[in-house]
Amino acid sequence: MTLRQWGRLERFFSDCDGILGSDEFRRALRYGHHGAPNTIGTHCARAAWAAFRVCRFFHVSPEHEREAVRAALCHDLFGYDWYAMPGAREKPWGRERARHCVRHPGEAARVAGRAFGLNDRERDAVLKHMFPVCKGFPKYSVSWVVTLCDKLASTRDLGAKIAYHQGLAVRQPVAIRFRPV
Repeated sequence: MTLRQWGRLERFFSDCDGILGSDEFRRALRYGHHGAPNTIGTHCARAAWAAFRVCRFFHVSPEHEREAVRAALCHDLFGYDWYAMPGAREKPWGRERARHCVRHPGEAARVAGRAFGLNDRERDAVLKHMFPVCKGFPKYSVSWVVTLCDKLASTRDLGAKIAYHQGLAVRQPVAIRFRPV
């Protein structure tokens, strides 16, 4: 790894500001998300890394970059294993699954706000990351970045799920190799 790459990783982890080591994030590493082998924690980390890269590409201010990374890390920390809920697996798009799609951004904003003290832009990004499924447009540029990066990370998760079920190995970037404690 080059010195430039280490500098990028150092900047990324400084933007994460203690979220990666928190109990909420460690708990999220245990809950499945978008099918095996993905977890909520790895999905949020993928979205955060993508948000970091998008912000660096467009020369976003360091303040907004930090907010985008923090919001992307928190966007799905809703604090429960929704696959364990009754009715979650009955139909591909059953009623419980549809409720979860609409309800989880508010739960994630509540949990993350209590644990990490989100500001207005971060809170809006967490609440609106399911656009266009949820009501309301993302209000800030940070919210749009998190929404886009969530879609990118979800697509990557789907590819990992397909590869996992076909017995293929999926390489994860260094920044998101986590193990639950």
